[in-house]
Amino acid sequence: VKNILGEVNNMNLAFEDVASLTSVTKDEPVEISEFDLSSLIKEASTSYDAICFNHNLEYVKNIENNVFIKGSKTEINKMTRILIENAIKNVEPNGIIQVALFKDKDNTYLSIYNSGCKIKDEDKERVFARFYRSNVASDGNNENTNLGLEILQNIIEKNKYVLSLDSKENTYFKINIKL
Repeated sequence: VKNILGEVNNMNLAFEDVASLTSVTKDEPVEISEFDLSSLIKEASTSYDAICFNHNLEYVKNIENNVFIKGSKTEINKMTRILIENAIKNVEPNGIIQVALFKDKDNTYLSIYNSGCKIKDEDKERVFARFYRSNVASDGNNENTNLGLEILQNIIEKNKYVLSLDSKENTYFKINIKL
């Protein structure tokens, strides 16, 4: 019964991911407004405090105050949560997760870092592919469809953000997004 419930939960998660991907890839207009991005990132990242604490992770948040942006609050919130959840799933035991929001003269950046990297260097280009899982990450835990990163990629493309990925196998994984 426990295995069946686990599989039902996995199917439910996959269904939710597909539904979310479908909503993001549609050309339906989203609500665009100017909002306090600092507050949104603080709120989104704070909701993962307990998870990080329970997994004995060092959770560092460097969020610049009073950063305002014009965009879809819903999509940026979804994007932030996908990035943090992905970092939690892939961090090394007792590792570090960092969430940063900062602004320079012309641009605003969101950066998520986790220590440890289960993705082989040669597989970096495939990270955002639908259902991609590295052999290292395919350790019998079937909860991850990898649709979250595809949803992330769609949000980035739809809003014309710029994503850069920096990683080193077994060392770190970092995604920077220029908003």
